[in-house]
Amino acid sequence: MLRQYRKLGDWNKAREAAHRALQGINQDKDDHTMANIMYETSELYLRTAEYDQAQEMACGAALRYAKHGEKRRLGRTLFVAAKAAKELHKTDDAVSFSKKAAEIYREIGLSDGKEYQDFREFIDGLQSE
Repeated sequence: MLRQYRKLGDWNKAREAAHRALQGINQDKDDHTMANIMYETSELYLRTAEYDQAQEMACGAALRYAKHGEKRRLGRTLFVAAKAAKELHKTDDAVSFSKKAAEIYREIGLSDGKEYQDFREFIDGLQSE
């Protein structure tokens, strides 16, 4: 439900769904599902300009994805953390997160796709500021 509400732009219902999802999961038993919920929640926070929470959720999800070896999701999640860091005027963190995301995409052979180009453009934009 969180993803659906987020895609529809219904931020209040998305926030409620995120809260229910985070409360209803056994973090020890289903770490992967927890990572997915945290990622979706970080996207929600990013879109509602709650950048501290977005970065915190994205970093938590990134750690879980790294633990499970899910590199593509790790890259996407680091990019959310980078966007949040940029909005918080933490340029060094934003560059670091996005460079790591781009590096991961190169490692897994996705360096010619749109997501990788988005990372590169984001990094170039930060470095030109």
